[in-house]
Amino acid sequence: MTKHDVFQLEIGNTERSIEEIIGSIRKSDLPFVHIKQVSASSNKTGSTATIAIETAAETISAAELKQQLNEYGGCMYQVVSIVKS
Repeated sequence: MTKHDVFQLEIGNTERSIEEIIGSIRKSDLPFVHIKQVSASSNKTGSTATIAIETAAETISAAELKQQLNEYGGCMYQVVSIVKS
């Protein structure tokens, strides 16, 4: 059985919807296996929403993932925090 790492990430202040953010991450070349929304924000944007990203085990650290997501997200979104669970 293949082992995976799961990262919980919180999206910062953004005007983009969570669907746009997840779609953008899916188009990236990041080494994820699965991505899903864990919790919604209180408004219609992705601000403060939580996303779970599953990667193959030991392929990327939380710090590297945050840096790459923030570079890729640019002005569309920024990741506030990432916790490996």
